[in-house]
Amino acid sequence: SEYIGDSYFNYLASREDLVILMDESHHYRADRGMQVLNELNPVLGLELTATPQVEKGNRTIKFKNVVYEYSLAKAIRDGFVKVPYVATRKNFNPQNYRTDLDKDIVKLEDGIRLHENTKVALDIYARDNNVRKVKPFVLVVAKDTTHAEELLNIIKSDNFFDGYYSDKVIIVHSNQSGAEKDENIAQLVSLEDCDNKIEIVIHVNMLKEGWDVNNLYTIVPLRTSASSTLTEQTIGRGLRLPYGKITGNEVVDKLTIVSHDKYDEIIREANKETS
Repeated sequence: SEYIGDSYFNYLASREDLVILMDESHHYRADRGMQVLNELNPVLGLELTATPQVEKGNRTIKFKNVVYEYSLAKAIRDGFVKVPYVATRKNFNPQNYRTDLDKDIVKLEDGIRLHENTKVALDIYARDNNVRKVKPFVLVVAKDTTHAEELLNIIKSDNFFDGYYSDKVIIVHSNQSGAEKDENIAQLVSLEDCDNKIEIVIHVNMLKEGWDVNNLYTIVPLRTSASSTLTEQTIGRGLRLPYGKITGNEVVDKLTIVSHDKYDEIIREANKETS
């Protein structure tokens, strides 16, 4: 207790063998955060992150103290993650759509068609190989809470695939509270369970870290990515392999991201031999 004896901070600072393990360490790089860590006076600090960089304005500043690196490019080549792809319509022209929402609907529909193909392929693979069935889902990245609610209403409408997904979609953002928030969190926790009927998750800047699932197969980004870090973390949500290894089946081993320049740039870089 902070109210009995010395403070926990002072207790830690007094240890002669203090070692600090810092997960998601890109969060610790602000000036005040570094100052507090230094005041603890550890003998060693070990940082862990999948995104060893900080964003300042329009700049991405890479860590200079990396002692060991295992990149996405290596993980793809070694077969420890799904292979990410960006899918786009042939001759897609944004000028053909009156509003941004019209473009979003097209991308949503494309994402759902990819999802349905994936669902069938995963079912066939499970039957042919006598392994557990994997239920895939789609992650939709919204611009803000208003945009997220608009997308939710579109997906729940009868005009969107005849209303098939009206009870198969949830929305997650920081403005939720009470029973709605609790119910959606419960759905997220059990998302890998085949009895969970949710197939589409809409989120606003909430599910970028610390949320690990192995059945995310389609990502539909409908916002301009604020940073390389956020983009990489979003891709990371879908890279886990449901069977713990590459199966050799292209669909089972693939993560698809519906066309987005920022994501395409990162995936192309990750697939370079020299990356």
